[in-house]
Amino acid sequence: MNTIRNINTLDILNSESLEEVVQEYMIILDSLWYKFSKNINITKHSQVWWNKEYNTKLNVYYSSKLIVDWKDFKDFVKKTKIIFFGNKI
Repeated sequence: MNTIRNINTLDILNSESLEEVVQEYMIILDSLWYKFSKNINITKHSQVWWNKEYNTKLNVYYSSKLIVDWKDFKDFVKKTKIIFFGNKI
């Protein structure tokens, strides 16, 4: 496998050669990203601040599909996150 240190940067004389080096770098980065990243399945239980009231407000929105309920849900999420992360800082 190619590594970043094997990229030859001494022969960059024009924009075409620069483009080739950048493309080689991007190919290596992509392969490293897929090799070392992990898949995360995000669910409602993934969030620490998720509580019963959060779930209730979301279900109210799902049932009604009203913009007022969506705004209420989003406001609640914002306030809950501010409190949660404020305590972490």
